[in-house]
Amino acid sequence: WVVRSTAFSRSLRTTAAVGVKEIRERQEDGVTIYEGINVDSPRKGLVVKPRHNSTACPLCRVGLTNLKYTDVLILSQFVDSKGNQLPASVTGLCRKQHKLVGRLVYEAQRTGLMHKDEHVPKERWQELNNYFGRTRLKIDFGKPLIDIAEYLKKPPKL
Repeated sequence: WVVRSTAFSRSLRTTAAVGVKEIRERQEDGVTIYEGINVDSPRKGLVVKPRHNSTACPLCRVGLTNLKYTDVLILSQFVDSKGNQLPASVTGLCRKQHKLVGRLVYEAQRTGLMHKDEHVPKERWQELNNYFGRTRLKIDFGKPLIDIAEYLKKPPKL
């Protein structure tokens, strides 16, 4: 049998041992003795080594300091099921990274890369106002695919 212990920490800032134990049963003098023996993790050599001390926030520890709003897989780890950012006490982020992640999550939700239950555009122009222009490429995107003035004249779809 393999049983997970309840000593897991919900915080992202700890990298505690998995806590998997193998349960062994043996008989001595008519008494059944159950022992829990620690088992090494199958991912023992595959864990990312932190660059900084263990008290740093998860993003600083791994060295992710230049995130963009397009890094949805990383940002989704700091968001609950409704699309709201988790508090810093739960995620373990420092103030700087917490503020940065909050802004990036907002931008990703506005561009449609991440889901948020509550965001519904109030005005028709807000549907088009979703480009944050954080590109380093100097590309001429040419003529827009739709005429914005013509689009805004149409009644909203219900």
